[in-house]
Amino acid sequence: MMLTTTAQAGSEKRSDVLVIVSPADGLTVQLQAKPIILWQFGQRIESVVRQVAQEEDVDGACIQVKDGGGALDFAIRARVRCALRRAKGDVKDE
Repeated sequence: MMLTTTAQAGSEKRSDVLVIVSPADGLTVQLQAKPIILWQFGQRIESVVRQVAQEEDVDGACIQVKDGGGALDFAIRARVRCALRRAKGDVKDE
């Protein structure tokens, strides 16, 4: 499924992530974090993001993840899922 618009969820505060998704032809994941975070957890974060995109049936998106430092898997999953649903029009911003 393709996205209809750009959307975001989360923040760049500690223990959180800011996820920005936008329509694209294929699925790309861009991670922005401190080098030590990317070195230790970059592959895991990308794996979680791709898994959520697959669960949400999204194959055309550019997903940017900006880690504020120390976000756990459940927070990453929730932020990615929320941003994708907003971009598909499934969730209204309030």
